[in-house]
Amino acid sequence: MRIAVYHNLPSGGAKRALREQVAGLVARGHAVDVFVPAMAEEGFLPLADVATSVRTFAHPRPPDRERMLAGHASPADAVRWGFFLQSLRRLERRIAGEIDAGAYHVVLVHPSQFTQAPWALTALRTRSVYYCHEPLRAVWEPGIASYPVRLGLRATLGRVDRSAAKAASAVATNSHFTADAILRIYGRAAAVVYLGVDSERFTPAAGEPADYVLSVGALHPLKGMDFLVRALGRLPQGARPPLHIVSDRGREAERVHVERLATELGVSVTLAYRVSERELLQAYRGARLVLCAARREPFGLVALEAMACGRPVLAVRDGGFPETVVEGETGFLEDPDEARFAARIGALLQHRASTEAVAARAVAAVRLRWSWDRSVERLERLLADTVRFTEEPLARTTDES
Repeated sequence: MRIAVYHNLPSGGAKRALREQVAGLVARGHAVDVFVPAMAEEGFLPLADVATSVRTFAHPRPPDRERMLAGHASPADAVRWGFFLQSLRRLERRIAGEIDAGAYHVVLVHPSQFTQAPWALTALRTRSVYYCHEPLRAVWEPGIASYPVRLGLRATLGRVDRSAAKAASAVATNSHFTADAILRIYGRAAAVVYLGVDSERFTPAAGEPADYVLSVGALHPLKGMDFLVRALGRLPQGARPPLHIVSDRGREAERVHVERLATELGVSVTLAYRVSERELLQAYRGARLVLCAARREPFGLVALEAMACGRPVLAVRDGGFPETVVEGETGFLEDPDEARFAARIGALLQHRASTEAVAARAVAAVRLRWSWDRSVERLERLLADTVRFTEEPLARTTDES
């Protein structure tokens, strides 16, 4: 197949997933051409290394989104955002036109960091598969930091996200948890195409791990770094391990919040940004325990990467984590309650032999079920079906085997 790819992703797990998908499709003999705005994060796991070609489109820098989300935006900020979104819409329509002119069999579309489902989906005439990592949570999920309603941006982004998701020929996603949210919000049945992990790169290391616990993810309120600090603060001082946080990106306000909280509670926190692949592997392999506390995490690649490295994982029993972490078999799950999570951390660190035995079994389980080759095979099948069939049979596609 001749496959076009469109994305406007930041750094993070979604970009890692896209890179693996593109690399896998090319390895299977498909021509994969990437179309991407210059504002997307191509310095992080660049697609130029794996795609048939990458074409970048220039575009003005966006306004300050963090100011908007922090509630400090003025009507003038809303006007600036309005102009920016209109220019982004024009750019995505132009890109869609160029993809259509390229006579591709199908377009694989990943999210936009600004609208989630990209406007390009509404303009494409070529059949498309939208890989939706998660809905636009700042609009659709109550109780989280959101765009100010009074400035109208939240309603605008919600309309764009929903209409674009509905325009895709088919929708795929990373977990049944996310598929349920997609059905509830967009009225679309999504094919579950689980992600994977490179077990040739993420491997166990010989030797004794260090005495720190690790969390990997963006410094964002939804990632639960402050939850982990509060949980660790409940442990006795002598049994309280230092927390290492590895982030690909983050909000300055969240960094300040986490560091201030750690100081107040007497928890040692070390932050590392944009580390190399080698440094990330070292962080995983050296951790006594990898903690995953993100709120309603759509899938959770971090848990799989840690398990592939032979490190024990403790995740909140929430979001997509229960689909990858099997209690007592490949890792450990606990309710998202600070006291219960703290007690479980203490118990797992105290009973190291049994904890490490579960981690050792997880390595084989990840290699057996969670390979990128297996994930790309399912994606390839979905893309081919999208070329051949209508949406009706696609909606029943799932990843249960």
